[in-house]
Amino acid sequence: MTTVERVRGELTNSAQPVDLSGDQARAERVAAARRHRRQLIDLAIRVASLAIALTLWEVAAWNVDPVLFTSPTKVAVAAYHMVLSGELWTYLWPSLVVLAIGFAFAVVLGIGIGVLLARFWVLDVALTVYITFLYSIPSVALVPLIVLWAGFDTTAKVIILFLFAFFPMVINTYQGVKSVDPKLLEVGRAFRCSERQLWWNIVLPASLPFIVTGLRLALGRGLIGMVLADLYTAISGIGYLIVRTASTYQVDKMFVPIVTARPPRRDAHGAAAPRREIRGALDRGVARRLGLRGRAPRTKTGNVACRRAIDRSVSSRWRQAPSRSPMRLRAARRRKTAA
Repeated sequence: MTTVERVRGELTNSAQPVDLSGDQARAERVAAARRHRRQLIDLAIRVASLAIALTLWEVAAWNVDPVLFTSPTKVAVAAYHMVLSGELWTYLWPSLVVLAIGFAFAVVLGIGIGVLLARFWVLDVALTVYITFLYSIPSVALVPLIVLWAGFDTTAKVIILFLFAFFPMVINTYQGVKSVDPKLLEVGRAFRCSERQLWWNIVLPASLPFIVTGLRLALGRGLIGMVLADLYTAISGIGYLIVRTASTYQVDKMFVPIVTARPPRRDAHGAAAPRREIRGALDRGVARRLGLRGRAPRTKTGNVACRRAIDRSVSSRWRQAPSRSPMRLRAARRRKTAA
């Protein structure tokens, strides 16, 4: 066998298709095992960090006057007795009612106003300056004025909580609608979608990651507003429990509502992680709606392969779009005029 024939045979063998399904499955198993191992390591580090912090707190409480400071064991015992006697729930229930009402108003009005501002440029120009001005004012500075106008009842608490939770919702919704990919809107109009179909199938799903981020931020700020409203009114609620236990030097009981009313824990990477996951799920859903075969691989950059496949499908389907679309009619008239 000559050298030419041997090289030709090697090229022929290399051109044959190679089955990579086994390697792909092995790589997926290795990646899953690596992720599981990393999760276990993260959990062990967090548990060790919490144990060290509680131990230092316990040791520090030994050398401080118990009237001014307390230990985590005493806080745990106080929490057990307050939960068992129903004292904690008695003060927590009014605050939860205020949180539910104010947060519901903030979510509904925030999403609605954010969508309207992003959709109609007249409202955007007219009202954005007021939203920016009110958001730049510290909400705490408005609390005495709200109490003066609305009194010390539940209405004042709801208004305070609404002010704390409203602006994250409206700003994130506005940014989410504004950041919708123009290519998706162009494809929707090319397929002669109505305005309602554009909003329901493209705009709202694409802005969902921003809305979810606004919900998380609004809930955290709403909890802060809930405690602040109780502190200023000092009639009922978990804020009143904090004030009462602090004024009677029951420091162990004071820490219980403080820990109970903490804001939700944010992800280690902030709001980027849930937004990335939701964005990836939406990309895969859009790919399935456009008729793509298979599933795109998940990547940390927002399913780049899936979005490229969507773009390719958009371009191919645009070439197959009916000739009645306005853009294709104008292109046909230009070609006829040039001919």
